[in-house]
Amino acid sequence: LKVWLESGVTTVRSAGAHENLDVELRELIDRGMVRGPRLFAAGYLIAMTSGLRAGNEKIATEVTGPDQARAVARRQIKAGVDQ
Repeated sequence: LKVWLESGVTTVRSAGAHENLDVELRELIDRGMVRGPRLFAAGYLIAMTSGLRAGNEKIATEVTGPDQARAVARRQIKAGVDQ
């Protein structure tokens, strides 16, 4: 984050993070406890069943159907994701 900020990057967007770590990091930046650019957090990705590439299981939640997708999206919004 420090390198990005010192390079002139003022905003970054997460593309998914294990256990919503990007949400926690954004909060630390916003509180001034960590130096970094503005961060838009995605938290866990929401993917259709069998829609993940191998190795991405820790940054995503697989869902089956619209009801489950809405439930996961609501949990993510409650957790503080931006997108």
